[in-house]
Amino acid sequence: MIDDWIDQDEDRAVRSTAVVEGGWTRRDIQYVYQQTREDLTALLEESGIRNKVFKDLLSDLYTDFIYAGLDMMKSGLAA
Repeated sequence: MIDDWIDQDEDRAVRSTAVVEGGWTRRDIQYVYQQTREDLTALLEESGIRNKVFKDLLSDLYTDFIYAGLDMMKSGLAA
């Protein structure tokens, strides 16, 4: 989904994707991102991790991972 969003201009001329066809919007991406963070928090709690600082740290690391992936896709290092 994120790769399709970044590559939408190139894809538009070559292939159909959910982003190009309007199947994914910025709102959809925000929803999936937020849901994933909530699911991560729930998984940590189900695993017995209750420390809010530690849960926030892991949630922030997930966000950093997403941004690192976006940067790699923008630069062409990740496809």
